[in-house]
Amino acid sequence: MAAQLWLPPHTAYPIGFSGQIPGLSFWSPVVIDSSQSSNVPASWTQFSGGSVSSAPYSYTPQGYQQMTSLGTATGFTSIPASAKYAFITVSGAIVRYRDDGQAPTASTGVPIQINTQLQYFGNLSAIEFIQETSGAVLDIAFYS
Repeated sequence: MAAQLWLPPHTAYPIGFSGQIPGLSFWSPVVIDSSQSSNVPASWTQFSGGSVSSAPYSYTPQGYQQMTSLGTATGFTSIPASAKYAFITVSGAIVRYRDDGQAPTASTGVPIQINTQLQYFGNLSAIEFIQETSGAVLDIAFYS
């Protein structure tokens, strides 16, 4: 069985890892099969209080929303009280986001490509989105 780990950016992965994740700017899941489990340093077990969990993780659904008015920078219209994470899927047009207190524009911010999912684990109240061109749709699933 494969274990899914949350690895910090700019980390050297174990010998035999079957892929690279260059340029990570956030924590990202990486699947390592059981034959590589002995090569995983203890410092990489950053999820669930420092323990390695078998994939898939157990998330509890907290709600859903769809955002279609993205012509100006906007945050989530409603955040469930117990939500800690958001899985955001983009369709229709590229969307940019920022969560540093500055509003994104159609040319600044982190782009999310069409048919891509962002798994966001930051401050749900801080993130804002804007479309690069008209027609963007965000489908958001919230989890705890």
